[in-house]
Amino acid sequence: MKEEIESRFHLLITISLFFPVLLANMDTIAGQTAEKASLILIQTSTVVGLYLIDYLLFQNRKNELTKKSFERINLWLLVALGIFIIPIVGITTLTLNLPSWIAFPAAWLSGASMFFILAAPPVIEFIIIFSGGRKK
Repeated sequence: MKEEIESRFHLLITISLFFPVLLANMDTIAGQTAEKASLILIQTSTVVGLYLIDYLLFQNRKNELTKKSFERINLWLLVALGIFIIPIVGITTLTLNLPSWIAFPAAWLSGASMFFILAAPPVIEFIIIFSGGRKK
């Protein structure tokens, strides 16, 4: 279980490294201004630092966590990986000139998913620090 969690952390850190650049480029392609694309790049870059903090916390406490804590962390990492897909698909659909009944939900989901992308690392930190107690 520890190895699977570490693999998911590595993948999340890698994705979060490239995610800001991808979003900024997609926004530029979708017709956003360069200033807005730069702002998105800066805002989403914080995710990298948050996941690095999570990884360091996990490395520090992994020998003290219970099996239930590992399961929770593993689940949240999987959810966090899945959430990265939503803004990419949403921004891509916005460039296709789809009907508004499809474009509006896609835009809304893309914006809402950014909140969850930024909220996932603190939830994982909370689980690592406070969940499940210590092994006896």
